[in-house]
Amino acid sequence: MAPFISTSEAQDRVEAARGQQRLKLMEMDSKASSFVNQGRWKEAEEVLRRSLTLRRNSLGPDHEETLASSNDLAGALDRQGKYKEAEKELTETLDTRNNLLQGALRNTLDAMGNLATLLQHDNRYEEAEVLRRQALELTQEWLGKTHADTLRRLADLLEVVLHERKSEPGDLQQELMKEWTERRSAEGN
Repeated sequence: MAPFISTSEAQDRVEAARGQQRLKLMEMDSKASSFVNQGRWKEAEEVLRRSLTLRRNSLGPDHEETLASSNDLAGALDRQGKYKEAEKELTETLDTRNNLLQGALRNTLDAMGNLATLLQHDNRYEEAEVLRRQALELTQEWLGKTHADTLRRLADLLEVVLHERKSEPGDLQQELMKEWTERRSAEGN
């Protein structure tokens, strides 16, 4: 039977192992950098592949260090004329970064919407309108004018503008209503 260890001792062991792994990665990075500086691309590739594997296994495929390591490997492959392998590595890195960026953008837009809603509840319509406009512009750039999320953000903006200026219907309301109608029609086509 294995001896019992406390939670704190287990955490200490995990931290020690992580520290050793970080040191190993630093050594590998230093070695790879040295090979790169000497133009020893094959040796650099070998070290960079091991480093990338270790990072993927320990940090995960989406971690910034893993993505940077993948990029470094692609550079070594490129310098050796291994264009297909380098392209594959860079394409995977770009796809991962795009997925992370889209998730971050969606979260940012949701946070903007939540804050705008709070401001509306607090009768701070002008501040809410600014956020709604920014969210609409970002969504439109990201997804296009007729995407459902863009239309929802336009409706959110229209709602705040109608509340903000309910005593004075104006050109802005008419303009937004017209844009909403046009986008809805385009979405149906």
